Amino acid sequence: MFDDKEYSLHEVRYGIEHIFFRELFFEKGVELINPLLEKGAEFVYGFCQNIYADAGIETLYTQEDYTVDSYKIPELNAALIEIGMPQPETTPLCHRIYFVFNRDLSRRSMFTIEKAADNSDVSAYLCGWGNERQHLNYGEAPEDEDSQMTAILNIFGNS
Repeated sequence: MFDDKEYSLHEVRYGIEHIFFRELFFEKGVELINPLLEKGAEFVYGFCQNIYADAGIETLYTQEDYTVDSYKIPELNAALIEIGMPQPETTPLCHRIYFVFNRDLSRRSMFTIEKAADNSDVSAYLCGWGNERQHLNYGEAPEDEDSQMTAILNIFGNS
């Protein structure tokens, strides 16, 4: 999976959050969704640790650093899965990752709450990817998780 180059924790974590999860979600769908729903944080921790190990990276992250919550969104005929990640050390690592999708997966979006630079006026950005996998930046992320989910569902509902 990795070439002979040495990778930093930041580079590998960025790859997990912005590439591996994204590609698995858009390419395989249920191969990510089902384990997230069935095993939650245990799956996320194992998934991430396997990638870190393949890259030769040791982390201090524990399974308790990850959370997974899921919600049915009947008004959008959709579901949302929220992954809480370990506290991000640097920008643009993620505080949280959200997957929103309808039952047949014909509509799906991935959103991230990304740490802003330390010298920024904001603490985090709401970003995402649509079906075409184009990176989107929606600006400053709301501070609390409920407001983040509301913003994400508004974007998904209007797309």
